[in-house]
Amino acid sequence: MAPAPAQRARRSGKALLVRAAVLGLVAALTGVWTRLRGAGVTTSTAESRRAADALALLALLARHGATHLPLEVGPSVYGGLGVKVAAPVAAGATILTMPSSITFKGSGHATLPLAILRERLKPTSEWAKVWLRTLPAECPPCLAARSAEDVALVNSTPHRKKATMLESELAVLRDALPELGDAEHRWATCMTMSRSFTGIDGNMDGHMMMPFLDLLNGRWVEPTAAWFARWVDRARGEWVVEVVAKRDLQPGEEVTYEYVESPSRARLLTSYGFEGDAPDASLAADGVHYGDGSGDAIGCPSGAAPRIELRLDGSGKLSGAALRAATKCVRYRLYSAAEAAWALRSGHLDAPTWAGAPDAPLSVLEKDRRVAADTAMGCAEAQGEEEQRAAQRVLLGAASPELAAAVAAEAEAFAQCAAGLRSWQYQLEELLG
Repeated sequence: MAPAPAQRARRSGKALLVRAAVLGLVAALTGVWTRLRGAGVTTSTAESRRAADALALLALLARHGATHLPLEVGPSVYGGLGVKVAAPVAAGATILTMPSSITFKGSGHATLPLAILRERLKPTSEWAKVWLRTLPAECPPCLAARSAEDVALVNSTPHRKKATMLESELAVLRDALPELGDAEHRWATCMTMSRSFTGIDGNMDGHMMMPFLDLLNGRWVEPTAAWFARWVDRARGEWVVEVVAKRDLQPGEEVTYEYVESPSRARLLTSYGFEGDAPDASLAADGVHYGDGSGDAIGCPSGAAPRIELRLDGSGKLSGAALRAATKCVRYRLYSAAEAAWALRSGHLDAPTWAGAPDAPLSVLEKDRRVAADTAMGCAEAQGEEEQRAAQRVLLGAASPELAAAVAAEAEAFAQCAAGLRSWQYQLEELLG
């Protein structure tokens, strides 16, 4: 592991301490930013300070149990700051680890936004002080920064829990810290909504902040890394997060990962304030393995989250071919080794009809039927009741255009998914007799 970057000097009310190590850190970062500007990526003075603080934070975290390969922090092609590798990294290598002891979360009845604001008012550790400086001053356009009309629209979608959480968190902050005002309350809630993590398998209490890890950007098409949480001592509640390279990385390549297992444009807009390369809608495929490598050649790479992505075409349609393609990897991963080998030889998964390849084994068709039935049910449940859908159509006109478009696309994708896959289910049931 490369030597940890020097800690950045802290400005205080009594004195200004400037260390030579800080100048070296800033000089190194200047070189990084110069190369990026040459590549057409620029950064503001405020972002430059945040980048320097991020490397100072990484040095502090290393003293508290974090480990990392040589890393750089600077402007990202995806917007804002990003984390890049500073040396070649082999596929499967661990880029970064963070122990649970340096996560940040609320305690007792304190919500996470309230804990953030209290920490800001009265820091309890040096790494927390530096971490707070790495947070953006402005809230991205997630739900916490959106209008009442947008919140009302989200209340009519599968993401309504976020609207409920937003109102609950803001109510707690108004009661506990009324002197800070609505702007500070929304900023803290926004940081939680757009930058927090859940614990191992969702079993940890609520959401938590993971310093430095919250600088990693999200991608849903070919992310360069994946993160995993594993127990170190379950009895003592100790665990560690590991960020692992999914492929070989060259110096300057950004470390990105999938933020959520079932992304959609609407989900990303409400949580993080951007759409990225997310589909119009998606469903996580619970109980499906992550692959053994045999599906890599047909676009079902090992390690990718098993899910069904729904993308409307330019005319707003979700064709039968698109639905078959969307379910291909989930179907393949349900097959036995023998069934998977047959599917690859016969071209079954890319067949132009729901019946698949000629002479398909009944066991394969039964698994296809199961995927069709379960996915149709999931899409129908995500649609909600007709009364809810009718209310949503009314609310679309008052909401911001980008959110309205994302919500409408998600609803339409789920509706066409439910109808199309029910049809497939019935056709397969006839074939199966």
